[in-house]
Amino acid sequence: MDPLRGERILAFLADERALRRRQISRPRPVSLRNLRLVHEDRYLESLTDPATLTAILGVEVSDDELQAT
Repeated sequence: MDPLRGERILAFLADERALRRRQISRPRPVSLRNLRLVHEDRYLESLTDPATLTAILGVEVSDDELQAT
């Protein structure tokens, strides 16, 4: 999984003039408090399991990759 994939896609779209750079905004990090407004604690805790992230992302996530974050 390429951590820069989003930035590369946005750069390509800007270079192709499919969107303007001023149309791009950076999202603010979400707080755990706000996440808990829309997700159950059980779900949020499951995100520490590589198998859960593999199912969500569609690419295998190893224990090592999870510990690096």
